[in-house]
Amino acid sequence: MTADPSRTPERPPSWWVATDQGVVLAGPYDDWPRALVGHARAVARIREALEREDRPSCFVAERCLAVAPRWGVLAGAWQHFEPLVD
Repeated sequence: MTADPSRTPERPPSWWVATDQGVVLAGPYDDWPRALVGHARAVARIREALEREDRPSCFVAERCLAVAPRWGVLAGAWQHFEPLVD
């Protein structure tokens, strides 16, 4: 049996803005400060969209807290984010 080539990341690890469920919203970024800027922009977009939908403030806060700059790779056929721990 051969190894599944889709599990091998095509890019080296980098910073991504991703949800706690591994959905990438922005990136890749070369360094932490740029990832923080991307994070702020992603959270602002999420907040605006959810407030437009008249979502409860606790729901908006919960969804915004689920987004963070994370170090990792995109792997698999669907390029799902996989965090790396150093």
